[in-house]
Amino acid sequence: MKATSVFEAGNHRWWIIYDQNEDRVIDSNVYVMESNEQSILLDPGGFEIFPQVFAAMVEVVQPSTLQAAFVSHQDPDIASSLPLWNACNSNIQWHMPKLWEGFIRHYGALDANFVGIPDEGGG
Repeated sequence: MKATSVFEAGNHRWWIIYDQNEDRVIDSNVYVMESNEQSILLDPGGFEIFPQVFAAMVEVVQPSTLQAAFVSHQDPDIASSLPLWNACNSNIQWHMPKLWEGFIRHYGALDANFVGIPDEGGG
């Protein structure tokens, strides 16, 4: 896997992490966005691809810059790597549908900082 730039303007950058051997986006569509040396991870993927995603990410962004992660998919498996990310940076604030908080917590990292987003949205 590798991170490829999607957008760059000043201090704002956006990468997609994909499987370059198959020349397709990985199923979880992992993205990393950085602005002014703070970054967010979008749909971090499952635990089985964590080593590859992590290795690709550290080529462009250091784990210590991760301020937040966003889980957008209806299937909580998209974030089964959460305990591994939390072990790398326990300050990550995890934004996800409120409905999935309990399901995602069963993967571990019970001390992770969760922000549940209600179905009607949030501010």
